[in-house]
Amino acid sequence: MNKDCNIARDLMPLVIDEVASEESKTFVEAHIGDCAPCQDYFDGMKNAFQAMAAEKVHQEAEQKMMEAAALELKKKRRRRTLKAVLIGTLVALVLTCGGALTISHLAYTPAVYLEADRIGFSMYQLSNGDIYFRETALNAGFFVEWQEKTETVDGKKVLSLQAMEPRLILRRQESGISCTGILSNFDEREIDLIRIGRDGAWETIWEKGDEIPAASEALENYWAISGKIDALFGRAEDVGGKPAFTDEEWVEYEKLQAELLFWSRRVYEEWQTEKLWD
Repeated sequence: MNKDCNIARDLMPLVIDEVASEESKTFVEAHIGDCAPCQDYFDGMKNAFQAMAAEKVHQEAEQKMMEAAALELKKKRRRRTLKAVLIGTLVALVLTCGGALTISHLAYTPAVYLEADRIGFSMYQLSNGDIYFRETALNAGFFVEWQEKTETVDGKKVLSLQAMEPRLILRRQESGISCTGILSNFDEREIDLIRIGRDGAWETIWEKGDEIPAASEALENYWAISGKIDALFGRAEDVGGKPAFTDEEWVEYEKLQAELLFWSRRVYEEWQTEKLWD
């Protein structure tokens, strides 16, 4: 047996226990790959270590069983009382958790369609041809889900807009919960009419030929600046989830953000005077 064999065998326990350095592990693996006696020695040592570990686990398990049995004997007199307390606690816990889950599901899962008289809708034509819309749920909970679907009804292409709220409302927003955005490709979709409400109780709010009011100055500027910000982000390289702006682009971004805040306040002020319900 040469010097390398002695070194390898001295390092084998550390390798088996997974505490050897990467250099030592590499040395042992390389050596036993070329040395059959050391390979057999390593396998024998590994099996012995595993057997010792298994025996230790077995002994610890037996010790725990003995301790548990002794503890069980000490508690035998109190078992019936303790069992009753545990069962009562478990039942209360199950009822509490079940009630909490039920309330959570009812309060945070939209499931009830709002009637048309609880949905406000307005739309405006932007100078670039896009159609801006605002849909508002009156006196609804904070968790409102908006749905949009296009379908053919009586030979007409209909855009149906719906709002859903949870079955259990923990708190209502009397001023309404709004959803705003752009009705994309409105002309290309060739919509004949727009309606709100739910199945069996629809209300038509716009038909082809009806005039669409022009957007206000505040709304025009708000969406124009939003587009500039989107374009700025589109040009920038993403680094770690943040745009890699140049110094000039950061100055431009901050300026656009300030302008966007100004016009968003103006739009909000207009919303306060907008009549969405009769």
